[in-house]
Amino acid sequence: MCMMQIKIDEFEFLEDKNILVLKSPAIYKSQNSIEVLKEIMDLIVKYKYPNVLGDFRGLKIKYSLISTTEKPKQWKKIGMSRNIKVGAVFDKIEDDNMMRINTLFSHGFKVSAFTDYDKAINWLLE
Repeated sequence: MCMMQIKIDEFEFLEDKNILVLKSPAIYKSQNSIEVLKEIMDLIVKYKYPNVLGDFRGLKIKYSLISTTEKPKQWKKIGMSRNIKVGAVFDKIEDDNMMRINTLFSHGFKVSAFTDYDKAINWLLE
């Protein structure tokens, strides 16, 4: 049995919009841990949230080429549905952010990157 490591201050449910918002501590941990990714997936399934917003603002994550190419495999392994829309909000969209988004998109996942939180929410609601 996997103990949930994600704390309530690491995510938020926007129940009126049917969106799970992942805050920076959960995102940071999930970059290096398939177990945390699985916990996030379990939250999505448990609460039936079809839309996820990752709030990367304030995070400085360096993506390696290997981690970028492995991310779609990890998502498939944990059972991430291609029906779930995933938005990512960044302070600034950099090349490595877009490479990660484009890699996931090319594997059939519904992902997009934003610098505006409200635009990301609107995209998820479309």
